[in-house]
Parts: sequence; C-alpha cells; structure tokens
Amino acid sequence: MAEIHEFPKTKSQREAERRLVEAMRNVNHAIRAAAKCGFEISIVPLTAHATYSAEPLPLVNIQAHLPGRVSRQEVADF
Repeated sequence: MAEIHEFPKTKSQREAERRLVEAMRNVNHAIRAAAKCGFEISIVPLTAHATYSAEPLPLVNIQAHLPGRVSRQEVADF
C-alpha cells in the first residue's frame, strides 16, 4: 500500500485551524456555563454563501434563554 502524504498547510491555514479549535473550546465552555446557570440553549444550523467559496458555508446560531421567557429576537419578529 502506498503512503499518502498531505501537502503542508500554509501559515494562514494553520492559524485559521488554530482559531477554529480555540473558538469551539470557548463556545463549548460558554454553553456549559450557561446551562449550569439554568439557561436553555438552542443551536440552529445556518447556511451562508460567500463569493470566495463554491460550497455553502455552514454556520450556527446559538441562543440562550431562561425557561418560560421569550427572547428579544422573538419579540422583535412580531
């Protein structure tokens, strides 16, 4: 079997990867902290399109709200 060697990542690719990992750690920490405080967490996947990408970009919308309360965004939609 032949070995597969990946091309080395550029400096900007390594930095983007590092920032994503750090951001996800922060998001996960914030979600856990909010849940411990009694917030209900909702995570909604979104799709965005950008001129620099042929494929749609997967994004997420994360909201925390207290049980039984209406979020400001829901009120603004009326």
